[in-house]
Amino acid sequence: MASFLNESYFSNSTNFKLVLEYEALMNQSENYHTVTYYLYFQSLNGYSGAGAASVGYINGSQIGSTTSLSKNTKLLLGTKTETVYHNNPNSDGTQNVNYSASISCPWGIGSSSVSGTLILPKINRESTWAYTSWQMDDIENPLILKINKYNASYTNKVLIENLQMTEVVKTVNNAVNDMQITFTESELNQIYTLGNNENLTNLRFYLTLFTYDSSGNQIGEKQRTLMNAYLHDANPTFTYSIEETDDKVIDLLESSSADYIIKNVSKPKVSVTATANKGATISTISITNGTQANANENPYIFQDVQTSTFTIVVTDSRGLTSTQTITKNLVNYTPVYINSFSFNRESQVSSNIILNADVTCYSGSFNSITNVPQIFYKVGSSSDYVEITSGFTFSNNKITFSNYNLGSILPYTQSSTLYLYVVDFLTEDVENSVVTKGVATFEAGEHDFQVNGDFFIADTNRENKKEIRDLMYPVGSIYISVIDTNPSTFFGGDWERFAVGKTLVGVDTSQTEFNTVLKTGGSKYLQTHTHTQVAHHHEIAGTVGGPTNFPAYAAMSGASGQDTGNSASVRWAPATLTAQPTINSSGSGNSQNLQPYITVYFWRRTG
Repeated sequence: MASFLNESYFSNSTNFKLVLEYEALMNQSENYHTVTYYLYFQSLNGYSGAGAASVGYINGSQIGSTTSLSKNTKLLLGTKTETVYHNNPNSDGTQNVNYSASISCPWGIGSSSVSGTLILPKINRESTWAYTSWQMDDIENPLILKINKYNASYTNKVLIENLQMTEVVKTVNNAVNDMQITFTESELNQIYTLGNNENLTNLRFYLTLFTYDSSGNQIGEKQRTLMNAYLHDANPTFTYSIEETDDKVIDLLESSSADYIIKNVSKPKVSVTATANKGATISTISITNGTQANANENPYIFQDVQTSTFTIVVTDSRGLTSTQTITKNLVNYTPVYINSFSFNRESQVSSNIILNADVTCYSGSFNSITNVPQIFYKVGSSSDYVEITSGFTFSNNKITFSNYNLGSILPYTQSSTLYLYVVDFLTEDVENSVVTKGVATFEAGEHDFQVNGDFFIADTNRENKKEIRDLMYPVGSIYISVIDTNPSTFFGGDWERFAVGKTLVGVDTSQTEFNTVLKTGGSKYLQTHTHTQVAHHHEIAGTVGGPTNFPAYAAMSGASGQDTGNSASVRWAPATLTAQPTINSSGSGNSQNLQPYITVYFWRRTG
């Protein structure tokens, strides 16, 4: 139940007043009072009021307001509750606490306020910790208890537990202020191993203070979770070694000591031997080099290192760590890398090859070693490499070829794969590209075009294809081939088979048979016909049965000969024909009249 604390009339009226009451509840085990203040706005003598809000305050905090107050009414504007610890009690054990309250009213009655000191009753309280600093310099030194004991007849007990309060490390009965507690080795191990502390260079454990009255009844319990104790000489120790494992680097430096770390190439192996202290065990060994880590593998070989700094962190089972950073000499080496390159013919039909290339290559030196790269090319996979000793620049970690002529190394009519190979004292790179046959030149005139070399008509631009076709084969042109494929397949246009079973003869306007285009004639066979002969003579030799076998020649003027007998050789002297007789051939059927030939396909473009 609330008790009266203070009251005051308003500054402009005695018909209204402020009333402050309070209630105090004791918490002996926690050594505090809970104090609740009640602020009332009271009207007297049949007066009432209304208007803008009247606001109430307790200890500087606004706690409520009202816009009206009825006649003869005690209105509760609000409350405020505070916790008051008896940390600085009076000599009789009581505790002073200051208070203030006010009401601001805009109704013309002014304002009202009160203030004063509330004296809270004595608490027969428990003992409390009196530590000003919750830490020990060394967990292996004595722990000195600091206790505020407020009643000499009370007794205290101290309980020391691990951080999770799952294990009791030590119990101290009849504990008094400035009492020294020394941990045994077994108790220290409990703190070490059961602490599960996040940072074991600063151990934490529970101290619990119990208070008992003169009858032995427990009247209080005080806990603190942050008793810190430094742990000295408990961190793990370790030794390490770093050695080079890359054979090329070892050969170059003539040593595996890893005094030099060659960027991008060195493969240093780091070995760590660790020892845990004060009963702990080694949990992890972390070895890092730049962004690389060993994933708890020991020893560990790093690949393609980018830095010469190594960091070793050894952690024991308690979470204690030891760290060391080692820095070696770094060679800022850049491996050979062909960034870009090209092999091109000097001209479209040239056998000369032009090289352009941009190659990354280390141009520095270290330990009296200067990098001298070698550059080679070869034509085709089966040929030998040819070294290039000029035609390039080499500086600032860069080899540059700009339109360097390798000479006549690939005939225009051939294509091949060309290789570029660059090697220095540690690394190498090779690239290749195909150089095709020389590209034919093309020159178009008004009615024709000229081509130097092979060519084809690409199907990617149909208008260009049509123009070239019309230049090569206008309508009416004849296309000759030994392949039975209609030319429309690759030229387009309309085509028909032409001169089937016939040969072609050029137009000759002076000969009736050949004086117009598309004129046909001639025969495959020789048929019965009459010959007209001009004057001529014959010389005849042969084997005959006798002179009577040549009656036709007896009528020839001037014919002569001799008969040497049956089946003899007869030679007749030339006979001169004095006239142009008509000689009739006779017989039946046709005989062939063909010249030597080879057949092809003729096609004529019609559209």
